[in-house]
Amino acid sequence: MSVSVYKTIDTVTVNGSNKYLRGYIYDVNFQPSMGKEPSRLSISVINEDGVYSTPVLTVQQPSQIKIGTINLNMYPIKYTQKESSQGKILEIEFIDGSFIFNKIYVGLIKKHWQIPLQNTVSKNNIQISNYFAPYTINNNFIILGRELHPCDVNKDGSVDYGELNTAVDPCDPCPSCPQDKYSKQEKCDKLSYQKVFDVAYTFFELLDGISAIASNSGINIKITKPFLPEEKIKKFLKSYTGTLKQVLDQWCSDLGLAAIFDPVENELFFRDLTADVKLDESAINAIVDNSNVKIISKEVQESMENTFSHGSISLYERNGETKPYTCEKSQSFVLPIVSDFDIQGERKRKVYAAQGRVDVDWRDDTTSAILATYSEEMREAFWMRYVYGIIDSTQARNMKQKFELGKGSANRSTGFFEGIDRKIPEMGNLTIIQVIEDTGNLKPAEIAKLSAEDKLACNQYGYLTSRITDPIAQSQFKNNKGFFVIAYHEKELYNKRLDFEKKVFESFGRFYVREGFVKLCGITGDAATIRQNTDLFAGDGASVDMIGRGYDVNNLPFQKYPYDTEGYLGCLVYPFKEGNPLSDQGKGAQTNKPPVSPYQSLETKETNVDPNIAKPYFGPSILIVDREPKWSPLPENTDSFKDIFEKYKTYAISEYGTDGGGGVGAAAYPQELNEVLKINAIATASNRSVDPLPGNIKLYAMIPGKFDHKWDYNKSDHPTERLGKEVSPNAATDKNTIPGIIDKKCSVLTIDNSFKIFAPPLSLMGDTPQEGNKDNDNPCDDYIKNRDPAFRILVTQKFNQSKEVGKIQSVQSNLPNTFQENTLKFELNYLNITDNDFQALTSNCYPSAAYLKSIHEDYNLRQTSSLQENLKKLSFKLKGIPNIELRTALELGLEQLNFTYSSDGGVCSISFGNSFAERLSLETLRAGFAYNQSQQKAPETPTTIR
Repeated sequence: MSVSVYKTIDTVTVNGSNKYLRGYIYDVNFQPSMGKEPSRLSISVINEDGVYSTPVLTVQQPSQIKIGTINLNMYPIKYTQKESSQGKILEIEFIDGSFIFNKIYVGLIKKHWQIPLQNTVSKNNIQISNYFAPYTINNNFIILGRELHPCDVNKDGSVDYGELNTAVDPCDPCPSCPQDKYSKQEKCDKLSYQKVFDVAYTFFELLDGISAIASNSGINIKITKPFLPEEKIKKFLKSYTGTLKQVLDQWCSDLGLAAIFDPVENELFFRDLTADVKLDESAINAIVDNSNVKIISKEVQESMENTFSHGSISLYERNGETKPYTCEKSQSFVLPIVSDFDIQGERKRKVYAAQGRVDVDWRDDTTSAILATYSEEMREAFWMRYVYGIIDSTQARNMKQKFELGKGSANRSTGFFEGIDRKIPEMGNLTIIQVIEDTGNLKPAEIAKLSAEDKLACNQYGYLTSRITDPIAQSQFKNNKGFFVIAYHEKELYNKRLDFEKKVFESFGRFYVREGFVKLCGITGDAATIRQNTDLFAGDGASVDMIGRGYDVNNLPFQKYPYDTEGYLGCLVYPFKEGNPLSDQGKGAQTNKPPVSPYQSLETKETNVDPNIAKPYFGPSILIVDREPKWSPLPENTDSFKDIFEKYKTYAISEYGTDGGGGVGAAAYPQELNEVLKINAIATASNRSVDPLPGNIKLYAMIPGKFDHKWDYNKSDHPTERLGKEVSPNAATDKNTIPGIIDKKCSVLTIDNSFKIFAPPLSLMGDTPQEGNKDNDNPCDDYIKNRDPAFRILVTQKFNQSKEVGKIQSVQSNLPNTFQENTLKFELNYLNITDNDFQALTSNCYPSAAYLKSIHEDYNLRQTSSLQENLKKLSFKLKGIPNIELRTALELGLEQLNFTYSSDGGVCSISFGNSFAERLSLETLRAGFAYNQSQQKAPETPTTIR
């Protein structure tokens, strides 16, 4: 070898020196990494005596090698001593820091590493938690992955039971029947402790793990992530294990990337190989032209042998079938009781009483209806003494009406009342004609106020007192300043009203009503089919019925208790949703044109046909519970309160008519009363007496005093009622669905501080029901706040239903016009989309063409339509080394850099090209989508046609 090489080269140094191992550097060859292998560099040294220092091979400390303006961090891994006739040469080989990727192992959670005990959840001493961490570093291990649990719908590594609503069979007509059909936590937990799951991870999780292990191990490696559509790529899950180098190669093959390590910055970055890679000749020539080098030779090579047109076809096909489904569901419905306010409405009205004008409302009607059932005398005492204030003779005279006798048609005598309308309509339009009392009990001033008629009438006090046959009652009457009231009333109207009140009483607590759609399992068919597959249950012996559209309202249970002209059906509250305040519930119906049914109109805005329900369907429906009301004491079982009944019975003595026709036990007017009543018998052709007062005359013997009673609303537990759980403890699986009475709170009417009547629970509303918005169009809404639910029933549906699913054949394609492109070959990717893939990506039983197209586009996310860029290479042989940054050179396509020093001086050979523009794996993203179906193997690799 010529001695001219025995000199230092300033442009090449190792660890800052232009001599290395006692030799002169005369040849340098750098082979940059294109993603497959680490970058390699070889240095040859020579000296005059052929004696060199022994190289220290190590990967713990890099050597700083400078080639022109390029500073490399390289590790000596091999040396060779050569001896020939020309002399002794030492050759040392280096690699870049990416060798570390062969010293790191990528493993899977629960496959290569046990999770910490504190991060587990156990059931029967078996771990059931679905543990996930983005990465775990353990020495030289990167542990990745999440278990592919079927209940982890979005594959984010955690079982969120809220996700399970989407994990349903899209063809199931009743996915929520039963409620836990697809989303029951117990089912997921059972899988967790019974089944071993696959484990997979994403590409970006791998990169995060590389950064973490580099930081923890003191390895100076930077990671620059590629620009990829993360929302799409995160669906791509793989289970690759092995050395980090092997795993990176597999991922890059799938994603069409080249992993390039920059030994200058110790940086791992990626180059996208899916797009055409053009050779930027102008930029490369500019580097050479701007460097202090001389071009010895230049070579340009171009070939189109690598070009091809690329197309893709995705096929989704599925055979049709008849899929059977079992639908079963139980649901409890809370039905508000029909209360007195619902039946009678807000019936406030002004009446003239002894103390002036007073209000009479539905609460008074409720009290009257209850008393009428237990004792008519108590009812009369309530109206006369409590409502109208007739508690003594003075108040009785305040209610007295003036009666005038006149001539009617056919010259018959008739009469009428004059002045203020002082009648009691609740007692058959009762009108007081005269008050008779013992004037001996009056003061002179009081006697002076009596009219001549009043004094004349009082003359009959002794006669009428003698008519009280019971000597004890007669004595009490006199001693307590008893007085008599002679009144007119219409017996027919009185009986009509009394009959109505008794029917109202029978309704309290009897019916629990709800109107609304009953849509449980989505049964289709006629009403008979629906009813046949629906079981209705109500506790405590109550009957329950479900009535659909078009039912004959005249046959509904409420028609058992028709209300006459004095009746009034108020507000029926429906529908009621458990958990919501009643102020938010549906509207009622109110009318004062009886006969009335609360179901008279089913075509309300709440019961319009739902356009989203498959036809035919069953609805709207009314759930009705007919339950015998529980009163305590019962009306027919009040012997222990006989004394109280007798007390009020003495208040009403006799009724009088004409010739005994006035009523049961009635007789003609006694002669002693004719003058009081101003009645003169007038003979007619028929020889019949004519009564100028139509109807009947009623005589009351009254002792001064008030009607003693009080109400206690919704505060006392009903003594004979049982709650639903006690009624039927096995009717449902938990207390929230057990049928029956929900609350035993009731209203209590107490008379004379001893006689107590317990009304059915929640059937009577309190004195001051909390009012709603008075601006409502519907007055029923004003009084429905804070009403407790009354009765719960259980509705169960169980049936089998089939779903006809037709076959599907859908082909989506992206095919270029290959004859119009300047390419040498054609490649076709044929992707057979499986049903597993489809179920993972849609909730529709019948996918649209647009959706199938989107699946096709996802599967071809990183594919290109063609590769039209020719393979091109640009090589230079230069005198000297060009000024260039390695990262820039790599991005321009640097393929080789060699420097040799000889007697001719330093010569550099450098090459650029686009040959690394390889095609990505044809399986791109396909296996990743398949992993969305847990425990499924990756689909077959698509066919490639060339």
